[in-house]
Amino acid sequence: MRRGCEEIINGVYLIGGPNVTQADDAAVYLIDFAGELVLIDAGAGGSSSQLVRNMEMLGLDPKALSSVILTHCHIDHIGSAAFFRQKYGAKIVIHELDAKALETGDSVRTAANWYGTTFPPTKIDRKLTGAQETLTFGSEELHCLHTPGHTPG
Repeated sequence: MRRGCEEIINGVYLIGGPNVTQADDAAVYLIDFAGELVLIDAGAGGSSSQLVRNMEMLGLDPKALSSVILTHCHIDHIGSAAFFRQKYGAKIVIHELDAKALETGDSVRTAANWYGTTFPPTKIDRKLTGAQETLTFGSEELHCLHTPGHTPG
């Protein structure tokens, strides 16, 4: 069953994922920090324009996208990161232990080869370090916790 994007809690939206954009996208969340937009993950790459349309459908301007925070380096989470960096100037943020996979476009570590695709080498603007880090967007803080699982970062 396909459903549309939705506001999860005040200022936090689900804008992508298997039932929202395409089947191979992991969940993609958008946080509105008083007009400064931040994506949490970026889907598998094939739904970039749908993610933009979903932002616009919610009345949010993709040009206000400042950052894409990636939870880990697998393609279903990072696929559209390069698109958002190139088109909107969004800064790419990921834990340092997964950064090299994106910077080199490693199709094994990103699992792009499992999806029959590739991932372009992508510049990382901010590498998270250690067990936790706090990012500031406007007057709001976002606490990032390192929770390694099926990737180091």
